[in-house]
Amino acid sequence: LSIEDRIECLSNVLQPMPEIVKLFKDKSVSKQKQFAGFYCDAKTEETKNKRKNKIIDALQNNFNGMLY
Repeated sequence: LSIEDRIECLSNVLQPMPEIVKLFKDKSVSKQKQFAGFYCDAKTEETKNKRKNKIIDALQNNFNGMLY
């Protein structure tokens, strides 16, 4: 997937939570790329769900470090 596709993929996953989508869109493009890569590189649905929750938490707390 291209990075634009990854960003769109993560945006779609977050879509049921408009306030989180807004926080995501307000981030810099480089931070959006980082979050999208972190989410899309997960191989299993379980890992994707865990990473989605970490991203939501990071957005709500305005965390700007690396996610692992």
